[in-house]
Amino acid sequence: MTDMMSGTRTTFITNGASAAPTLVAETQRIFSEVTRYPVEILEPDANIEEDLGIDSVKLGEIFAVLRDKYDLPGMSDLRGELEPVRLRTIAGVAGVVAQYMRKSEPAPVVGTQAPASAADLVDEIRGVFSEITRYPIDILEEDANLEEDLGIDSVKLGEIFAALRERYGLPPMADLKEAVTPERMRTLGGIAGVIAELVGTRPVAAPPVAPPEPRSSNGTQPEARVRLPLDGKIALVTGSKAGLAPDMSRHLSALGATTIVDSLQEVESGFAGLDFLVHCGSSRAAVSIDRITSDDWDDAFRSNVVGLHRCALEAIPLMERRGGGRIVVLSTTTSDRVVPHAACEGTVNAAVESLSRYLAAELAPHNVRVNCIKTDASRGNQANVCALVTALLSDELAFMTGSTIVLDNGHLNGRDPGTSTGMS
Repeated sequence: MTDMMSGTRTTFITNGASAAPTLVAETQRIFSEVTRYPVEILEPDANIEEDLGIDSVKLGEIFAVLRDKYDLPGMSDLRGELEPVRLRTIAGVAGVVAQYMRKSEPAPVVGTQAPASAADLVDEIRGVFSEITRYPIDILEEDANLEEDLGIDSVKLGEIFAALRERYGLPPMADLKEAVTPERMRTLGGIAGVIAELVGTRPVAAPPVAPPEPRSSNGTQPEARVRLPLDGKIALVTGSKAGLAPDMSRHLSALGATTIVDSLQEVESGFAGLDFLVHCGSSRAAVSIDRITSDDWDDAFRSNVVGLHRCALEAIPLMERRGGGRIVVLSTTTSDRVVPHAACEGTVNAAVESLSRYLAAELAPHNVRVNCIKTDASRGNQANVCALVTALLSDELAFMTGSTIVLDNGHLNGRDPGTSTGMS
């Protein structure tokens, strides 16, 4: 550590290897970039798994980045040469990096043994996909599109490619992207074909030949796909299929997020964590107050208030894996104004809005921010709601939590619906 009182510059001693503070800081930055944890909580001497909660899958991604940046040997070779304790802290990892950076000779080339047969190669790759995604082997068809058909997002694909690189001694992904057309990396069979060329065998069923990439009128290649705002993010949308939830799910997916509807168990079993929870709620009894039954109250509170509370609490550990998260709760203006046949809805919404404020206060230590949007759902405001939800999920409004925002074109404040100000 650096002695702040004396100004003495020290290095981290990590079981025989030392790393300068600049290298430790760069290693912390890489950990922060991959895990999305704030740098300030990534203490160099904290245990990576026990204190920071960084699991082995995420560590694989981090070591893949470190290997690319510092030309380190494969992880299996590092584990064979080093004591495990040296890889349990960020300072220890930085010390290992420093050790290999000081070696004057180039790192030994790891020999790669080709699979016994082409069919074995396909089976091995399918096994890697199954191990990381937890998908059954039999659904991982060779010609299925990894993202569109199998729902494997870019974050999970990064983990898979890191495992394949280590297993077969492949070049960095950046080099592969320059040498291989994107179409060849979109199916399991295509990836098997690329690996076969690099390790000296070829699968029995060669992937279909990709059509030539389109060119513009001047003969140049079109620009690469623009990165979408929510690429790599994982979102859970809860709520009635008759309400805003389906539109919200499609909206977030169009922005690049991997979106799951009403299935927290699917997030827990199939993904490395959760970034966003959008609680759209479910329908309430739309009858006059004298016709609301005890069952109506029970159903409305259990689905909306209790449901939000339990879902938010279960989302905390998933969001902590990603360094924090965002929760957006949707309500309506029936909590503030009397609307015919909306007594049940208005009462429940008032409870939902109050709960969202308490969640914001008590989940703040977990770096989870909670906000509520109150909208007049009867006025076809879905597009505006989706846009505001996107803003609240963004880093630009990361400072905002515990707020309830009214989005109803001014109707709650008595604005004449027939006038237009261009604002909502």
